[in-house]
Amino acid sequence: MLRRLNMVVFFVLKVVIIIQLSVGSRNQLVSENNPLPVYIVGGDVPTKSVAFSTYRVHEDENGIFQSIEWKRTDGTLAKKSTLSGGTSPLYEKRIVTHYDTDGITVTETVAYDQFYNDRGKWTHEVIADE
Repeated sequence: MLRRLNMVVFFVLKVVIIIQLSVGSRNQLVSENNPLPVYIVGGDVPTKSVAFSTYRVHEDENGIFQSIEWKRTDGTLAKKSTLSGGTSPLYEKRIVTHYDTDGITVTETVAYDQFYNDRGKWTHEVIADE
């Protein structure tokens, strides 16, 4: 299931992401292509739905896009995910950067270590130690 979600994130040209309130104090991130919720931890509770356009950039020699950018309707950058370290297709890290409404000011950065099975297939990622 996690691999399928990763494939959706890295290989879908445009995904509409909707942030919605759930019962209680939890927030859910729900993709149009993946109805299973991913819970958002921390930050302000959104009071309305937010939609982003998704762009894949920097395709490597193996057809893997090294970056994915999520932009708001005004064109400002909301979030960016970048693969780095190692060699394609076995990248070692994924850095997720969140931006303020100006699209420039970084509000949060999270690094994830990437893990692969013995056949070189991506299996999971874990928040990296800082």
